[in-house]
Amino acid sequence: MFKKIKELQSLVDESRKALKEAERKVERLEISQKSLRAEIEDEHLENYKHHRKLLAIEKLLQEQDYNNTKNLKNKIRTILNKKEMKNAVVFLATGFEEIEALGTIDVLRRGGVRVMMVSITGDRLVIGAHDIPVMADYLFEEADFSCVDALILPGGIPGSNHLNAHAHLKELVKEKTEEGVLIGAICAGPMVLGGLGLLKGKRATCFPFFEPTMVGAIPTDNGVEQDGNIITSKGPGFMFEFGLTILRNLKDEEIALEVADALLYDALLHGTKH
Repeated sequence: MFKKIKELQSLVDESRKALKEAERKVERLEISQKSLRAEIEDEHLENYKHHRKLLAIEKLLQEQDYNNTKNLKNKIRTILNKKEMKNAVVFLATGFEEIEALGTIDVLRRGGVRVMMVSITGDRLVIGAHDIPVMADYLFEEADFSCVDALILPGGIPGSNHLNAHAHLKELVKEKTEEGVLIGAICAGPMVLGGLGLLKGKRATCFPFFEPTMVGAIPTDNGVEQDGNIITSKGPGFMFEFGLTILRNLKDEEIALEVADALLYDALLHGTKH
């Protein structure tokens, strides 16, 4: 009798295990189906966006004066670039200037730029110059930089010194600069570019008294300076202008103005009522 009860109990236990395994398989299948549906929906959305762009270009070609070829090319380029997702990376090191990093990230994300925060410290939790902890998205070693449109170096001390001491970061900055990727550096951050010889003969600006670190540059007193694909800025007080200049380059003037208006940036500059 006891033997039969044990056998029955064993069968019940096996049935329960089989049922749980079947439930797990169903759950995995449902997750897989959801993921597949999401991928299909994303692909349909991208196809729709491309279709809209082609229609806009076709309409432009019907209306355009072909004698002005340069103007035609510029308009087509604007249509193709409009609203496309751009990718930027902001590097975080211990002692980074929080306003310069987080304010720039905020401005870019408002403008539809995908911003990735990358820690060079070996820890995703990075402490800023004013003891504000920030959780980065990735460690430098984990991040994929193959499709970036902009690299951004915040200032802050000792943050900028740590950036300047990171050999792999400097290799990446040099490589991407030569590829034409947009490079932004603010406050003491331009020291990294100066040490790599990337500022030779270029107009650049930085925090006062750090000019000697911009080796070979033509220093200016402007709050933000752009020369080619390199944008530099003096410091935290010019964070909005710095971020908006990067946004204008990654997206366009219209989007930058929309973000500036939403931030009441004009009122901030001129003390006007909004």
